Amino acid sequence: MEYEACSFLAEVPMRSIREFIDTDIPPTNTFPGRLPTAHTYKTNLMAALNALLAKGIQPLANDYIIDIRSSVGRGPHYMHGVLPCLTRSRGSAGHWLTWKQRFMNLHEVLLLMGVPPHRVMGVVLEATLGRIAGNAIPVPLVQRVIANLMHAAGL
Repeated sequence: MEYEACSFLAEVPMRSIREFIDTDIPPTNTFPGRLPTAHTYKTNLMAALNALLAKGIQPLANDYIIDIRSSVGRGPHYMHGVLPCLTRSRGSAGHWLTWKQRFMNLHEVLLLMGVPPHRVMGVVLEATLGRIAGNAIPVPLVQRVIANLMHAAGL
C-alpha cells in the first residue's frame, strides 16, 4: 500500500524565546550580572556562565536559559534560545534567563505553554498554577496534534 506525502505534518517555524519574555528592568552590563541569593542557585549559575565563557560565548549578551535549581552535584543544564524541560517544581519560577539576569516569571511560563495569563491568573494560587504549567503539555502542541488527527481521519 502506498502512502501519500503527509503535507499536513509540515514543520512549524520556531518563535524566538524573547517574544515570550517580559520587557522589564534592564540588566546590568557587568559580569556576572545579578545573581540569585540561594547558594545552590548561585553556584550552578556561575558554573553555567563559566562554561559558556570557556566556549567563547558571552552569556549576558545571548539568550541562554539555564536550569539552576538542580543539586550542585548534578550541575546546571542550559540551552540557547530554547527552554529546558519545565517540571512541576520549576513551573512557578521557571529557569534563569542569562540576558535578563533573573528567573522567568509565571506570566512568561504561561505564555510559553500557550495559556493566556489573563484567563487563569487569580483563579488559583500562583504556586498551584505554576505546578500545573510545569506538568502540562503546551496548548499549541495539543491543538496541532488534534488538527493533524482530524485531517488524517478525513474530518
